Order: sequence, then structure tokens, then C-alpha cells
Amino acid sequence: MSRNILYTKHAEDMVKLRKIPKGLVDKALIDPDEILNQNETKINHKLVGDKLLRVVYKESGNSYIVITTYLTHKERYRTGELK
Repeated sequence: MSRNILYTKHAEDMVKLRKIPKGLVDKALIDPDEILNQNETKINHKLVGDKLLRVVYKESGNSYIVITTYLTHKERYRTGELK
């Protein structure tokens, strides 16, 4: 079952400002290297070269609702072994 991917206005703004292709965000949601659960909010990690893409989102029905996303240093947020 495929899910819809929706972006809040903030997430749309951050994708544009940070020049993160939506295809990378989609990949982090569909095939993450690591998933962190923060109550109702989840954070998916995806390695992108030597950086770590973090996607903060919520699930609602058949949709992912992206709250924000950013690239950072992978050492900063690793909690375990990434794929």
C-alpha cells in the first residue's frame, strides 16, 4: 500500500531553503536507514554521502505529514548502526 506524502508549509519552506530534493525526502520516508520514535512524531534518517538526512514527520491515516527536514553531520545523531 502506497502512502501519500504531504508537507507542512514549514517543511515546504525548508526543502526550498536548504535545497533538499523531495525525492531524497521521499526515499528517507519509504526506505530509511534508521527510525526514531518520539511519541507521535517520528524521525527517519537516511545517509546521503557523508551527511545524514533527517525527516521529522507524523503519520495520519494513509499519509506521511512532513514537519521539517535537514541535512546534518551523521555523527551528531547516530543512535546505532545505520544500514
